[in-house]
Amino acid sequence: LFTIYGSNFDEPLTVTVGGINATVQSVFEKAEISVFAPASPVGGKQDIAVTTGGGSATLTGGYEYLFEPTIASIWPNQGPRAGGNQATIYGTNFKGATAVYIGYTLVSGFTVFEDGNSVSFTVPPGSSTTAQNISVTTPGGTAGKYSAYTYISPPSISYFTPYSAPVGTTVAISGSRLSTTSGVTFNGIRADFTVISNTKVNARVPAGATTGPVVVTTIGGTATRNFTVTQ
Repeated sequence: LFTIYGSNFDEPLTVTVGGINATVQSVFEKAEISVFAPASPVGGKQDIAVTTGGGSATLTGGYEYLFEPTIASIWPNQGPRAGGNQATIYGTNFKGATAVYIGYTLVSGFTVFEDGNSVSFTVPPGSSTTAQNISVTTPGGTAGKYSAYTYISPPSISYFTPYSAPVGTTVAISGSRLSTTSGVTFNGIRADFTVISNTKVNARVPAGATTGPVVVTTIGGTATRNFTVTQ
């Protein structure tokens, strides 16, 4: 519903938007017309024409149809439950976006890229590891994508096999949520590693390593447990 302001709006009258007949709700004192915008096959600015017994008047580009947004993907599509990581939603028609949600959580602050086809933001904390829906609301409507983002819980380290070893030894790190491991350090020194499963990572004790914490880094966060480097 929108309002046309002018003069000499004598009834009966007709209103068209982009050449399509519109439904008139009411006319007030021959100066205001409340109109329901008709559906349009195209977007963008359209001419408004008012026709009465006394003639016609046209407002060029007087009404703009906004394109509905669409969501194609989000990247990364997973991150730590603590949030704080950066993510970008890709799609179309995001200009003028007014809200972004992950699940039921409103994103506080986001940036729409100049082309209007992507939105970047800092991911808020999440309490559930169930895949979350995402949505973007604009003046043209709301776009959503089902189960598009997953919060990952931090990993854990249960034990090492062997529990102590010299430099160069391959050590099996057993724990949980290890499948997204992106780094392993022995007391601050990076180690070569291989992800075996969600519960096991093999890592070689690196040169220069000494007794201290082994840190495993995953998408969900980090896990730490002390390891003894023997001579």
